[in-house]
Amino acid sequence: MAGAGVEVVVVGRGGTYGRTVVATVTTILVAITSALWTPAGP
Repeated sequence: MAGAGVEVVVVGRGGTYGRTVVATVTTILVAITSALWTPAGP
């Protein structure tokens, strides 16, 4: 997944801040993916 590469880069910068960013981005990506995979209607 593309997210894995991003996670490595962000965490590479170190600290809780990096992990927070990764968690936020991951949550957003999951939300978007879920929305896209949800049927638009009956």
